[in-house]
Amino acid sequence: MINILGHFANILYALGFLIKDLLGLRLVMTFAITMEILYSFYVAENPLWTNIIWCFVYLAVNGWQIIFLLLEKRTITLQGDEKKIYDKIFSNLPVKEFIKLLNAGRFSEYPENTVLATENEMIDRLILLINGNCEINVLSKKIADISDYTFIGEMGFLTNDPASATVKTESYCRCFEWDKTALHNLMNGDSAINVNMQAVFASDIITKLKKQNREVLVKMCSI
Repeated sequence: MINILGHFANILYALGFLIKDLLGLRLVMTFAITMEILYSFYVAENPLWTNIIWCFVYLAVNGWQIIFLLLEKRTITLQGDEKKIYDKIFSNLPVKEFIKLLNAGRFSEYPENTVLATENEMIDRLILLINGNCEINVLSKKIADISDYTFIGEMGFLTNDPASATVKTESYCRCFEWDKTALHNLMNGDSAINVNMQAVFASDIITKLKKQNREVLVKMCSI
């Protein structure tokens, strides 16, 4: 029975490495430390006091961090488009980190027929289309449409290559955009934002490819 406590504590520690959410990680670590305290108290004829004392120190530090995270979630309130962006795209990112991401960019608005990216030309920003519709053209031929909560220029951002397509607004568009250099600097200095942005880019690219493939199939079937 005592050995089970030891195994269970280490299983929880291992699970902690798989958890990205900081609050979830702290809670799992709290349970793991508690199991380790019980194990250290009963495993030997005399309790392992050195280990137990340090576990209580870790427990106190971890508890303080949990309180801090809970207070942080209560004090930071997102509203309007900021909340929509967070809920739709960045919900896995701690709110505090998301605020850093917002502070690094700005909201922007574009009228119909505005070119946001030009094929074979460098783009110096990353754009998130929040509301509106845009068309994607390659070799002056329309290949797809994009709409709400889609990135523009993410491939150029990732590879530092010129835009692979021309993107033009088909209606009034409200966007959020980041200067490419400023966002690179932020991601390089913050691992949580970097990991989350990479995952967001991958999801966005996969969604675009699926949509483009569906449109190609529809066109083939209509021939």
